[in-house]
Amino acid sequence: MPNQKTIKTWVMTVLTMLMAVQGAKAQNALKTSGVMFGDIYYINQSNIDSLKGKYGFQIRRINLTFDKKIDDAVSIRVRMEMESPNVDRTPDTKLIPYLKDAYLSYKMENAKFTFGVQPTIILETPEKVWGLRPAEKTLLDFQKVVSSRDLGFSLGFKQSIAELNLLAAKGGKNKLNNYFGLKIQPLEGLTIDFSGRYEIINDTTTATLLRPFIGYERPTFRTGVEFAYYQRENDKQGFASVFAVKEITRRIEAYLRYDRIMQANKEANKISYMPMSTLSKSNIIFAGLSFKIAKNVSIIPNLAYVMYDNNNIKNDLYAKLTFNASF
Repeated sequence: MPNQKTIKTWVMTVLTMLMAVQGAKAQNALKTSGVMFGDIYYINQSNIDSLKGKYGFQIRRINLTFDKKIDDAVSIRVRMEMESPNVDRTPDTKLIPYLKDAYLSYKMENAKFTFGVQPTIILETPEKVWGLRPAEKTLLDFQKVVSSRDLGFSLGFKQSIAELNLLAAKGGKNKLNNYFGLKIQPLEGLTIDFSGRYEIINDTTTATLLRPFIGYERPTFRTGVEFAYYQRENDKQGFASVFAVKEITRRIEAYLRYDRIMQANKEANKISYMPMSTLSKSNIIFAGLSFKIAKNVSIIPNLAYVMYDNNNIKNDLYAKLTFNASF
């Protein structure tokens, strides 16, 4: 749990940024939005013996976003976020707050320049097509291969059916993270996205990630296929994911997703709310129904089942009743 000094510093930073935004001469009012989702969960099986049979409540995400358009070209975003501790940690009702987004954007014709803590390029397209973030993260975010945010400077160029994005960042332990993304939409509803990252970890070590994604969206159906290859020195990893989401009625969607982890993931035991084994390849099935019970409010009964290639490792089975609300 953060101490009082940490919380005070965090709050004062956010308030200072918001006061600066409010003080600017702007044509548009400050736009505020928020999201909250969490679960009632039960762990029927787990590769970690101490988690088997565990149940409880968890808030996986609360955020409050402030968007301000300074003028036709300049805008700013500040987002605060907090979440419950992971299921393998000591239960605590205190949520841990942090600053998720803090960036300034400048647009001119077909170009966009952004500086600050901002989304990494790789996750945006798959997450948009998937559209079920409250149920689960997309493949590379879930497997802890790519962080959802980084601190740096990005350039975006859009022309006709193509969009190119570049981000140079230094938000973590690495010396430099270089992201790129090329998105093409040749037909209505069809998106082809090829993205990647080149990490300069230190003076002698680098790593490369390549990720192609194809998504197709129609009014009552959407689907996506994602592959990824990651190499750091002699460590090579492969990942794949395919999903489909079908609207049954105006208020109900059904989804099914399959992920393949082609090599044991050394970061798998750090996966939020569903720690996996680091010692085996695996297949993962996600399935559920999303019920829209009111405007911007839904409940999602869902299952996640992990089957390990190593028969000596116990499989994971999580059952959740997820709620989601936004404004």
